[in-house]
Amino acid sequence: MEEYITCMYDEQNQDEFIEKYLKLQKRLSLINLIITTIICIGPAGWLIIRILDKKIDKLMITAILTIPTLIYMTWTWCSYFYSKKVHNLEKEIDVLKKNINILQNSKMNLSKVDK
Repeated sequence: MEEYITCMYDEQNQDEFIEKYLKLQKRLSLINLIITTIICIGPAGWLIIRILDKKIDKLMITAILTIPTLIYMTWTWCSYFYSKKVHNLEKEIDVLKKNINILQNSKMNLSKVDK
């Protein structure tokens, strides 16, 4: 049991654990979005069916249900793509920071050689 606890607090294992969790979270997020889309398309489908069947008596209720679900579905997909874009920009910033550090270190090493 102690080995598991010490292994759990190892920094490298912690980073691997966090990366695995984030990958799992992204997959779950996409699955949740797909399920949300399927659920939110339901009222829109019923609206189309009622328009085609010319059932005007329940058309207003269906339209009232359709509008918020389509707005919610659009909002969730937009926020998903926005967070994906932000994540990609964060990765790019990390790469640029690493490159800056490498250049600064190489510059320091060159200045030591010159002296």
